[in-house]
Amino acid sequence: MCDTISLTTNVLGKGIASVYHSSDQKNVSGFVRREILTRTLASSTFIFELIDALANCGAGLTTLSLYALKKAGIKKLCGKKYTLKAAKNYFNASKKNSFGIVINTPRYVYNPKLLFEQFSKDQTRKLNSLKNISIKELTQDKKINPFIIDHQSLAIKELKEMGLEEQNRDYHLLKYVGHARIINLDRNPERLVGANENFAKIGVVSGEVVRFPAVLGKNLPREIWDRFPNPPNYPLDTPEKIAENDRWHQGQAGCYMSHYRIIQEAKENHIQAKSDYEKIQQQLITFKKQNFFHTLPSIKAEIHKLEQQLAEALERVKTFSSVLVMEDDNRFGRVLDKNKKQTTLENVGVVFRQVMRDLPDDFDILYLSAITSEKKDWGNLKDIPAAENTRQRLKQVNNERIVKLDYGHATNAYIVHERFYDSLLNKLKVINLPGSPLKPVDVHIAELMENSKTYLAVPPIAYQGGDLSNVSSRNLPLIQPNKKLWKKITI
Repeated sequence: MCDTISLTTNVLGKGIASVYHSSDQKNVSGFVRREILTRTLASSTFIFELIDALANCGAGLTTLSLYALKKAGIKKLCGKKYTLKAAKNYFNASKKNSFGIVINTPRYVYNPKLLFEQFSKDQTRKLNSLKNISIKELTQDKKINPFIIDHQSLAIKELKEMGLEEQNRDYHLLKYVGHARIINLDRNPERLVGANENFAKIGVVSGEVVRFPAVLGKNLPREIWDRFPNPPNYPLDTPEKIAENDRWHQGQAGCYMSHYRIIQEAKENHIQAKSDYEKIQQQLITFKKQNFFHTLPSIKAEIHKLEQQLAEALERVKTFSSVLVMEDDNRFGRVLDKNKKQTTLENVGVVFRQVMRDLPDDFDILYLSAITSEKKDWGNLKDIPAAENTRQRLKQVNNERIVKLDYGHATNAYIVHERFYDSLLNKLKVINLPGSPLKPVDVHIAELMENSKTYLAVPPIAYQGGDLSNVSSRNLPLIQPNKKLWKKITI
């Protein structure tokens, strides 16, 4: 059976409501006990989610459920005895100040917020033992959203349980991000080979990072790529220079459109996955309600089938809840000597997990590398306050793993959360507005950073690989800014 909190609370709550309306208290208690003992309870959050689901069913089930939970083996929670008497006293005491839902038992008022706060004030938030259920130690008692990846808990677990060598050998990249795309032109298969060789060194199996066929800028309408600015101090006085300038614009347009379409696809897939999940969930609830008293093997088999489908649908939602976007010259690691093209992966896997451990749950974008400056006249630094804010923060770090990014360039490797898909698309859709001036895609994204929850990995754990640029058609050095930050880390 699916062990997610969402499935447990919703299906269980609806099931109890069905029994309550058609049977007696004994059946309710028995049903709750059987259902709970078949699931893995991840944290105390489960209890509050369960009671919330029961109250929303519109039935007088709270006190019955507390009794059933006790019978199922839940003796204590957060240091308090979880009994009917304690619950009733608490409900009575909070009745005057409650804004909660009035349940059918007239004397008591259900208020999940007050109940949660009451238990949270205990001296410890450790979970006590549950009968017949094994629970691993949790780093914090937080509400888990089953539709997104809990990257913090995963990172803490792996930092604790995995050895340094193992962490550096296998990053478990696709466990931390829903899915990953790498932008690659059809004419450059050798660049994809180089990227895959780097992936193999960090434990990413070939094919796990899905290739995105890059948009060829010259195939786009001239109206699009001609809207990018010309390089300053670059006279267009010969046919050769005009042709070179056109190729520059085409490269910028192709790069821009590739990033734009990846985010579009991620959003569309996420919407479809959530729709599929909700349909299957409703089918399961309806089927259980209609066939609750049936014990035929065929009924049980159908329920099991729907639960498996629901679990798979949930995984698809999580898959598209974030996307790691990379260009095919991106590499994981750090640069030792850019002139000699010396790089290393030493301790980068550990730092990657430390970054994910410290990255807030509500992040919008995480850059694995970024250039925290803006260039004017192709060489002189332009004073942008947001960029200066980021640079000042970087000067003050002392073994921190993330920093707020207010302005930064480079789109070789960044993670976007689904909550930010719309904001990013609304910014980039200017490419579809005829006559609107365009800038390089990384500049457009940088303009969103100051007013969003955008972070930079500290130190950077990715770099651009020093290949021929598809945009400028020029050879680039190995690019990894803030190199000195690596000297501050301790493992």
